[in-house]
Amino acid sequence: LSFPMRFVPERCKNTEGMDYPGDGISDAVFMSSRDGVHWDRTFMEAWLRAGYGGGEVLTKPLVFAGDTLFLNYSTSAVGSIRVEVQDAVGKPIESFSLEDAEPLFGDELEAAWPADFSALKGTPVRFRFVLRDADLFSFRLA
Repeated sequence: LSFPMRFVPERCKNTEGMDYPGDGISDAVFMSSRDGVHWDRTFMEAWLRAGYGGGEVLTKPLVFAGDTLFLNYSTSAVGSIRVEVQDAVGKPIESFSLEDAEPLFGDELEAAWPADFSALKGTPVRFRFVLRDADLFSFRLA
């Protein structure tokens, strides 16, 4: 059994003011071998992570009371989370569709989604979270 590190140098975050310098992010993966020479990597997701193939969560309609969406999430080095905002019946709202959403990656306790939601204040909306090798622990509107 092997738990090597996977390093993805092209995935960079703004680390200004943080304790760690440098580009890229990494995580651990799982590999196995019967002879120590030929290795099998059946599982593409990070070790102890949500599925590599991805998944989705769709909320019930919520009334947007603020102008910022905060997420508590963690992704693998190659994973991501994207958010689509839909109207109450499930139709994507213009400028908030999945195609408009920049993927988030990394490990954040309270990351503000990079979009201005002030035009949606007081409007019932549904959030569609699309996860790939990622965990979404919580979200809040403020």
